[in-house]
Amino acid sequence: MGLYLDIELCSSYHVPGLVDTGANITLIRTESFFAIPDEERPVLEPVTCDLMLANGKTIPIAGTTYLVLKVASKKLKHKIWIADIEPELILGYDFLEKFHCILDICNSIILVNGERVESQLHSGQKLGQSRVTTRKTVVIPPCSEMLMVGQLTHQPESRKCGLIQPNEQFSKKKGVAVAYAVVNTQNSEVPLRVVNTLPEPVTVHENTTVAYCEPLDEVDETNTNQQRFCVGNNGMDTPPHLRDLIDRSCIRLEEKQRQELVSLITQYGHVFSKGPSDMGRTKVVQHTINTGSHAPIKQAPRRVPISRREEITNHLNEMLANDVVEPSCSPWASPIVLVGKKDGSTRFCVDYRKLNDITVKDSYPLPKIDETLDMMGGSRWFSTLDLASGYWQIEMAAADRPKTAFVTHQGLFQFKVLPFGLCNAPATFERLMEFVLAGLQWSTCLIYLDDVIVHSHDFSAHIQRLAEVLQRFEQAGLKLSPKKCHLLQKEVEYLGHRITPEGISTDPEKIRAIRNWPVPQNLTEVRSFLGLCAYYRRFIKDFANIAKPLHRLTEKNKRFNWTEETQLAFQKLKTALTEAPVLSFPLPKGQFIIDADASNHGLGAVLSQEQNGIEKPVSYYSRTLSKAEEKYCVTRKELLAVVSAVKRFHHYVYGRHFLLRTDHGALRWLLNFKNPEGQVARWIEILNTYDMGIRHRPGRSHGNADALSRRPCGDCAYCIRQEEKEDRTAETRNELAANSPKCCTLDTQEVKDVTKESKSWMEQWSLQELRQMQVSDPEIQPIIAWKEQSTMKPAWEVVAGMSNAIRNYWLKWGELALWEGVLYRKFQADEGVIWWQLVVPKSIRVKILQQVHDHKLVGHLQIRKTLERLRPKFYWSGYRKEVEEYCNDCQKCASRKGAWKKPRAGMQTYIVGTPMLRCALDIMGPLPMSYQGNKYILVVADYFTKWTEAFAMPDQEASTVADILVKQFICRFGIPQELHSDQGRQFESLLFQEMCKLLDIEKTRTTAFHPQSDGMVERFNRTLEDMLALVVEPNQKDWDTWLPYLMLAYRSAIHESTGYTPSELMLGRTVTLPYDGMVTAPPVEEDMPKSYPEYITKLRDTFEKVHNGARKHLRIPHERQRKDYNRKAHLHQYKVGDCVWLRSPGRKKGLSPKLQAKWKGPCLIEEKLSDVTYRIKEGPRTKSKVVHHNRLKPHKGSSKPMWMTSQNKTFTSKATQAGETHLKDNDIAVSESEPTTPDQPIPDSKVYPNLHLRPRRQRKPPDHYGSNIYE
Repeated sequence: MGLYLDIELCSSYHVPGLVDTGANITLIRTESFFAIPDEERPVLEPVTCDLMLANGKTIPIAGTTYLVLKVASKKLKHKIWIADIEPELILGYDFLEKFHCILDICNSIILVNGERVESQLHSGQKLGQSRVTTRKTVVIPPCSEMLMVGQLTHQPESRKCGLIQPNEQFSKKKGVAVAYAVVNTQNSEVPLRVVNTLPEPVTVHENTTVAYCEPLDEVDETNTNQQRFCVGNNGMDTPPHLRDLIDRSCIRLEEKQRQELVSLITQYGHVFSKGPSDMGRTKVVQHTINTGSHAPIKQAPRRVPISRREEITNHLNEMLANDVVEPSCSPWASPIVLVGKKDGSTRFCVDYRKLNDITVKDSYPLPKIDETLDMMGGSRWFSTLDLASGYWQIEMAAADRPKTAFVTHQGLFQFKVLPFGLCNAPATFERLMEFVLAGLQWSTCLIYLDDVIVHSHDFSAHIQRLAEVLQRFEQAGLKLSPKKCHLLQKEVEYLGHRITPEGISTDPEKIRAIRNWPVPQNLTEVRSFLGLCAYYRRFIKDFANIAKPLHRLTEKNKRFNWTEETQLAFQKLKTALTEAPVLSFPLPKGQFIIDADASNHGLGAVLSQEQNGIEKPVSYYSRTLSKAEEKYCVTRKELLAVVSAVKRFHHYVYGRHFLLRTDHGALRWLLNFKNPEGQVARWIEILNTYDMGIRHRPGRSHGNADALSRRPCGDCAYCIRQEEKEDRTAETRNELAANSPKCCTLDTQEVKDVTKESKSWMEQWSLQELRQMQVSDPEIQPIIAWKEQSTMKPAWEVVAGMSNAIRNYWLKWGELALWEGVLYRKFQADEGVIWWQLVVPKSIRVKILQQVHDHKLVGHLQIRKTLERLRPKFYWSGYRKEVEEYCNDCQKCASRKGAWKKPRAGMQTYIVGTPMLRCALDIMGPLPMSYQGNKYILVVADYFTKWTEAFAMPDQEASTVADILVKQFICRFGIPQELHSDQGRQFESLLFQEMCKLLDIEKTRTTAFHPQSDGMVERFNRTLEDMLALVVEPNQKDWDTWLPYLMLAYRSAIHESTGYTPSELMLGRTVTLPYDGMVTAPPVEEDMPKSYPEYITKLRDTFEKVHNGARKHLRIPHERQRKDYNRKAHLHQYKVGDCVWLRSPGRKKGLSPKLQAKWKGPCLIEEKLSDVTYRIKEGPRTKSKVVHHNRLKPHKGSSKPMWMTSQNKTFTSKATQAGETHLKDNDIAVSESEPTTPDQPIPDSKVYPNLHLRPRRQRKPPDHYGSNIYE
């Protein structure tokens, strides 16, 4: 007996709270906590400890939170722990002490905080009793009686009967009455008769305790004259072994339905087994074991504890009595194994692993569980049938019985029937079941080994289908186990799932096992947990993303390390499975809908179907991305999610129209490729086999219709290459169409064929065609007309008002002549050679220039050589200028050939005047893997003091770098104001950026391909390499053990830039080294501080002295090196809107860098960030990037790409409005830092001028830094 209080957890949910002064904490049962409505239930905080009971056993704790417990009129907020305990709520000592509770047991009252609370204390659940709870929420109509299904929280171990007693507290509160009844407690479900006496309906929520079940002592039925009858339509007595089956099956049936079912069961009563000795024996198939010509395998018996021998003897006697085994003289022998069951008994097994190794495998397929479950759509009645010892109903072939022989302490025996443990046993059993139920599978019933489920939409059809299945079993000689069969149910457990008319959900028993799963302690336990969870992954949205931290633990050569991230994933999986939705059955009618999406680490999809006007989920799909797929851009990840989802749900959507909801822009961009190649082509080919409609997913912004056809991702090399190829093809086609001498249209292949020919353009035009083009040219036509009319040169007055070209031709009148009606220039070269130069009309000048400059046989030579190639054959007014412009405009020449003068900006540095104002980061490696598993070195250096740290790392992942930086550097020296690094992926990662944001660190970076911007750490890396090379072993695997010693050596040496050791500038003193003890010096007593204040004053003076000295010393080498560096500087001032070329030193795999183009472009200057850094754009749909001046050269061509025209005005207007703002960046370029940094730091966020004016937190420096702090 216990003392209970009525506790209200929310507005409509009460639980009895056990007052337990022996409990240290207050606990609530897990089921009771999750019964609180979602909107009122607080969030759980995960914990890693377990709960120890009074008997010494431990149970896991699901979490902890704060709950408001209402006792009478008092609302008390208290910390509560959630675990699987028997009472619904335990009020522990912490609750009683916190609220000053005083128990008055005699008067059944309680005092809380000194006030009398009118709350009746009552006796609760008795020892040995089991609570009876509702399985789901039920609404009882007013003034009516209802038959409900209750569930026992635990079943009595030795009692088969129990007495249902109402929960008085529930009855008083709800106004309903629960009838007393004697029930069978061998099953967890019991019937309950509930009467609602109120004039309004009463709602009974799921997991509500409505009654208690007290176990009863059994009475031998032979000592009573009472007989139990269950009368059907024929009035026959029901056999005893079927009574329980009928009782369980008739709970929800009407009287007429009950009679039909009883009649059916009675008719096929002999199909149900009466007990262990009543097993069927089919003649349909026999099991064979094909071992080929292999010699018999004989294994010695394993030693069995003496206490277990009696169990083995009992098992043997039972199997002999049931004709399952027989004595054997076989040359084969396998050992036995006793496997424990949940109820404490043992199962007799044989270890057939060696026999299975030599057995030829049977490839008969087992049905897929997902496909089996999907076939039950539209059904409302279910019956599950299970064979009684199914394997033992199949005979072993006589010739193969000796192979099943097993050895015991009582001798050698062999099986006459199919034993457990043989590798081909499932295939034989499945073949038997599908043969027996041939013609009924998929339409009438579903089969998975010995689990058979009959389903139908209405009761009459179900009775008919059930009769057909039972008749087949009768004909095959198979028998069912009545204890394991469930007939005519609205919901059943099948293959680990709960099947209902609404759909499929998870099995509560398995979910309870997952919820109670303790925190894994090793890799094996993690794999076991993931295996159980993966069975239900179709119920969990984004399963792959949630489970990724746990899957990462199972990777090869990965050390087991349970972190907060894995604990959170572990808890999330438990919660997701506990709250898993009910998935609908797929129906033949109704449109399928696929929603697909992708994240940085995984992709997922949801298959839904419109059923009765409502969209219902059918299945979830997710998986993690491979390392290669994680590098895809956003668009390709979205496309991968679409293709993967369609392939996953192929068996649902193939051959029927379905709707795909995803990133409309991404899919349209994919389908608009004109000449797809490789992966994109394969994706399009896959999608083209489906009949699908595409709908834009609401909630995302895609811009206008034109933007939808563009690539929605950013700087992705793969996508850029595809679009550049499309753009080049389009530009070539447009130019050829515009400049074609003939009025015709050429497709892409025809253009390629023409340009591949080696013939000159002169051979392609006849004299008549040339004359026609000259006559059509307004600059040449007047000259031809005058020549044909007279040989006399026209007067100047005639040509004075005409164009410059006509006047130039007029000046060369004597050199111009007509031949066959075509105008030529007769020119005498220096060597006396006569050149007949065709006067070229405008319409073919570009073609001529292409032939003398672009053709593969002329080699893209310089302007002078191109002119020398042109002049002997062609002439027109201003041809020199046009040749120069054409060569300057040639993108291939500009992308390969360097600038006349190598661009070199002046030295730009950064202001630092105090420690930890700015720190630099870099990574050295990879180095040979050390004995401790390290391959990289993280270098962290302070710009002012030159204090440097070097940490060994096993990898260069962002998580590793951030963890070391915070724990080993920031936790010791504090948070720096700025962190400067190159553009390594670990420093650019989202994790690293979030770390800087949380710590309020300004993150800057160098421009790409310009390591001089981080010259300090680059120089230190060379020093560290030299130091390591002198101390490591020949195999170089001990380098990480020397790092701390070498850092001591470096920090204790005077730095040339500052004139002090890094230790003096950072610590205010020199460090003691081993050689300092070689000579003993007398102490200087006047310099020894006598107290802490005196020591602090002395330390402040020391800091002020050495810091001032370092600042002065930094100016001398800095100015000298800056002057030397700037002597060779060649700075070109670019303006916003200028067209430039970008140097691209990157290499492509399989290509020689000597034959690659060295410059990319042309690019457009979007913004001038400083004298040495610019923001540029490479194309109309490419992402802007920040580059250094030294990687740019001017674009000398007169023409620019079309896409620059529209943007140039915008950028020019912005530059005009900005005025001289950017010139102020020179103020930042005066520094007392490392002189080898000719670059500005580039902030990770959008770059603004006047970076030093960015709002940030103000830090007050220590007093010993003095007032000489540069800002």
